[in-house]
Amino acid sequence: MKKNNKGIALITVLILSFIGLALVGTLLFMTRNSINISGYFSSYQTALEAAKGGFDASVAKLLSLDCDNSSLSGNLDLSDYIPSSRLGNYSVTCTVLSKYYYPTVDPITHNISDHCVYSLEIEADSTIGNDKAIIDAVVKIE
Repeated sequence: MKKNNKGIALITVLILSFIGLALVGTLLFMTRNSINISGYFSSYQTALEAAKGGFDASVAKLLSLDCDNSSLSGNLDLSDYIPSSRLGNYSVTCTVLSKYYYPTVDPITHNISDHCVYSLEIEADSTIGNDKAIIDAVVKIE
């Protein structure tokens, strides 16, 4: 008597086809997601560079201010330091979270020098997407 092995061959081919299809689908899914993640990362890097530019402009603005015991809080006006055409698709705001003023006396010369410590939050928002980068910094101005 001859046995018919066509049924087991069909089952084996179907199982191997399903495994191959699952592997190809997994590879396509992983490739697509890594491209998306790479795109998100490059968008964030661009927003981070805009925030770093905002930090540089904020420090330039703080250096132009008098370091005295006056209070300073809220948003800094950075329009003189950041031309809007150079930001591209990002709007940058700098918020002074706190200011600490302390004078110090040099023990040798007895000169009084002023020191100000600012706590800043710089935020870069994309005007066309939802990319955002926030930098918190502490700056000491003498």
